[in-house]
Amino acid sequence: MFRLFLIIIVSLFINIVFSQDDYKLKFWNENKAYKNLKDYFIVKYERDTTKLIYIEKIIEYCYKNKDYKQCTQYFDKGIHTKNQTLYIYCGRSYKHLEKFYEAKEIFEKGIKIAQKNKNRESLNVLNQEVESINWVIKNNKKTSAYHQSNIYLHNNFSNILSLNWFNESLILTIEEKNNSNNNIIITNSLDSNSIKTKNNLSNSKTGTLTQFDINKFYISVCDTMNNCKIGIGSLRSDSLIINKYVNGLLSNELNSTFTMPHFFNLNNKNYLLFCSNKEDSKGGLDIYLGELLKEDSISNIRNLNSINTIYDDITPFIDLNDTTLYFSNSWMYGYGGLDIFKTKFKELKSSKIENLGMQINSSNNDFNFRIKDSVYTLISNREIDKNCCNKYYHFSKNKSRNNQKDSLKIVFVKEKDSLTIQNLNFYTKSYDTNKVFNELKKLEINFPVKLYFHNDIPDPKSIKTTTKIDYGFTYNEYIKLKKEYMFNNASSFENKINDFFLNEITKGFNDLNKLTKLLSEHINDSIKFKLIIKGFASPLAPNKYNVNLSKRRISSLINYLIKYNNGELANLINKKIIFEFIPFGEDKADKMVSDNPKNVSKSIYSIEAALERKIEIIGIKIIQ
Repeated sequence: MFRLFLIIIVSLFINIVFSQDDYKLKFWNENKAYKNLKDYFIVKYERDTTKLIYIEKIIEYCYKNKDYKQCTQYFDKGIHTKNQTLYIYCGRSYKHLEKFYEAKEIFEKGIKIAQKNKNRESLNVLNQEVESINWVIKNNKKTSAYHQSNIYLHNNFSNILSLNWFNESLILTIEEKNNSNNNIIITNSLDSNSIKTKNNLSNSKTGTLTQFDINKFYISVCDTMNNCKIGIGSLRSDSLIINKYVNGLLSNELNSTFTMPHFFNLNNKNYLLFCSNKEDSKGGLDIYLGELLKEDSISNIRNLNSINTIYDDITPFIDLNDTTLYFSNSWMYGYGGLDIFKTKFKELKSSKIENLGMQINSSNNDFNFRIKDSVYTLISNREIDKNCCNKYYHFSKNKSRNNQKDSLKIVFVKEKDSLTIQNLNFYTKSYDTNKVFNELKKLEINFPVKLYFHNDIPDPKSIKTTTKIDYGFTYNEYIKLKKEYMFNNASSFENKINDFFLNEITKGFNDLNKLTKLLSEHINDSIKFKLIIKGFASPLAPNKYNVNLSKRRISSLINYLIKYNNGELANLINKKIIFEFIPFGEDKADKMVSDNPKNVSKSIYSIEAALERKIEIIGIKIIQ
């Protein structure tokens, strides 16, 4: 009798627990209340790692809340998932983190999953992402033609939604932290010192504003459900006045909205570009063009099909100096998130579409592009707080360099036996030196840059001090050995090995690519770079052998630089790019690492041994 009672109690408990899970999953799917559920599913996953549904929801949460690093980390834990959507989330997260090769690998794996699942929609998206990544890898080069500045407004303003020019002032629409409405901000220059606030409409949010008369503008006005229509307004003292709305651009269609207006006059006719999810849109918001018969009457509305995609196409702008149309979307070939594109717009028809390239665009969201007196302005979340808020940026063409020269300048300072750029204030009279330094800070490279090797690589059992192999080859071969490392370690070390291959080996190679790209972009007649390199080795071989092995590994790095981008830097090695070598062997290796050749699991495949097989770029000197 007692056993029967116990069985009933246990069964009820199990049903309650699973009912709770079912309820929370249903609540998650229906209400998308991610914030409170992430921690819940993390706890559930840690208790039962066999249930992929928990890890899948954590990945979804991280991606949709722009926590891209955690998204990739949790994806590694749920690597056996058959959900193709998660491959899209993880691949895009790597793309946002500028880890383009990793993104490509994830997208390609996702294609195989989508093919097995016969999911055409996801397969279409994943194929497009692979094509986009291939384009990025070929075009991942920043131009130095423009000087970038960003404006940080008062702390109360957390998010910039739109910008435009009104007379000679810049007008921004700001989302306040503790305000359900938006504010209109007027600044009289590209400087944030002269800001005035205009009160907003009650119970409504305002968006993009475009001027069409001395004190009149079109502006999107949205209700609390984000249903938007286009109004005609004016600024008076401390208030924003909406006089009327444009007939034909009211949110009277089922589930439709009208937003992001841009006014222009061409051949003595008035036109309005705007965005809408009307019934004939390809998907999300499309860009439309209409002719204004009167200020509140629009006709001949047509979808600009040649530039619209299945994702949102937003913030259109026409530069009448050369009739170029600028807009943003996240579907066409781009670096991540929303990119800015341009197309010639002759006779109200678009032609070839071009990405504005790296520097104007970033690996995150870039939109609301405008031009005023040869100054480019845009909105982006590209900074360190990129998973938070949009900031306003402007770009101006770089001025010619002066002839002032500095003596040897060390970009980094010594700190705990490594050279770092953290928390430094550095300035010289040299335009080039400061530009390189600021670029290094933005790249977020953690010095020293660590480059790892498999045991006795390159050229095993050799006593030579040079090699013909380049580091790119050794890196790719090392990555292929991941399963071999798994096999030679206990299953409890699986997460550590995954972490080592992702956050040590792959990260080091990515940092090397960033650094090499920076060298190629900034070398000129006035400066040269000195790379300071240190070598290490695990203690499996005699010290003299390891010193030569360290030299071969440094040689493989130099070969990589020589071969970079089809030999772009080859003629600059030992001329404009010089080296300072500090090779070390076993005497600098961790004494706790096994040197027993019979115990390969410890001396070759252990994380401790693998961490010692490396060379480090510990700093850069800029020589003027």
